[in-house]
Amino acid sequence: LWQFQPGQETRDASGNGHDLTLRGQARFTTDGPFGGCLESFAAGAENDKPQGALAANAPDLSPAGAFTLELWFSAKPELEQHPNVFLVDKKYFNYVKAVPEANWDYCLCLVRTGEGRRRLDAHLGFGTDSAVCTSREFPVIPGRWIHLAFTYDGAGTGRFFINGRPAGKTILQGRGPVTPGRYGVVLGDRYGSIHSGFPGYLAQVRLCR
Repeated sequence: LWQFQPGQETRDASGNGHDLTLRGQARFTTDGPFGGCLESFAAGAENDKPQGALAANAPDLSPAGAFTLELWFSAKPELEQHPNVFLVDKKYFNYVKAVPEANWDYCLCLVRTGEGRRRLDAHLGFGTDSAVCTSREFPVIPGRWIHLAFTYDGAGTGRFFINGRPAGKTILQGRGPVTPGRYGVVLGDRYGSIHSGFPGYLAQVRLCR
């Protein structure tokens, strides 16, 4: 649980010791819905540098069964220029690649579906391959805070919630828990190279098992 509160910005408030390290231009501000938040910046061909904040890899960041990812986010106007950005990433690869390191853990991305509209994609790694759960599209207005949640039951069913309302369900036949990997958890960017930093703010990011 990362709440970014003043004086404890990098602290894992769950008490499990998964404290954060800032990357690139990322910084903490007090503009969140509950006070503190993490401001992340866009990254790409002209600014291919790590952004967001990193929690080092640890076994309990790879859930052995069911888990939930939830957070608040607010976009900057420049989000509209980026078709795909990472909110939370422990997977690195959000596309098909037949190598083990592309098929671990999870990531949560915002994908542009139209002007001012996005959907959520949750990519899950199952060791030998990966699968994706997809939400319904929803409006994203710069400066407006949105609460989102993705739940995975550890047995093939992923569900999305936007501001507390159901926003889609995906059933992945024959799937079980995600496969643990070696990457840390990044908030507000992709884990590895060719970055896709999220131009916006994150508040109260929670991983629940």
